[in-house]
Amino acid sequence: AMGALAGSLTKLTIQPISVTSCDTALIDLAGALNSDLLRLLRSSDWIAPNVSVSDGGADYVLSAVLRARGDQLRLEVSLKTGPGDKVWEGAFDGALSGSFAWQDQVRLEVASNVFGAIADSERGRLFDKPDAELSAQECLECAVLEFFEISDDTLAQALGYVERAVARQPDLAPAYLQGVRCVLAAVAVGYRHGVRDWLPVLPDWLDRAERET
Repeated sequence: AMGALAGSLTKLTIQPISVTSCDTALIDLAGALNSDLLRLLRSSDWIAPNVSVSDGGADYVLSAVLRARGDQLRLEVSLKTGPGDKVWEGAFDGALSGSFAWQDQVRLEVASNVFGAIADSERGRLFDKPDAELSAQECLECAVLEFFEISDDTLAQALGYVERAVARQPDLAPAYLQGVRCVLAAVAVGYRHGVRDWLPVLPDWLDRAERET
């Protein structure tokens, strides 16, 4: 799913973690954390992450510094918008002697906070924007964001955004894919009644998704 949607959605640059020491163990730990974060953030189908020293025109930039004093570790993390506005920051303490367990915990906490912070930021940016000003890709992103909270209302709203996305750009294959995902998820969790108006178009959306990909 990631490959199909990434071109339309939020771009995140993960900058290599800086290390305030020449200690090989710390350098290796920072590299491992970078790899972990990239893998976890790639598991999303609405964020397109890459690792780069520069922001590369990204929507968001994630940076971090790994500090050590004796056996004590601290990872200071910052998430900003491409223009440089702060979105989220956090600090995570641990011990070098227990770095494997600390790494497992920190990578999940950082990824979870990044997902949540970007989602909140994008909701604030997009949901207050007049509907007529939303591009097809922005409608698609709204559909993905609504899909996070699965209920009758949010699934119907997500599908409404899908309809607007394909009306504004009929060859936007990821929008058809997202529409199919919403309908199938609704049926799977017992919300078939809430998406009944979209069941008849499901075969056409599947066909368009395959044809436009």
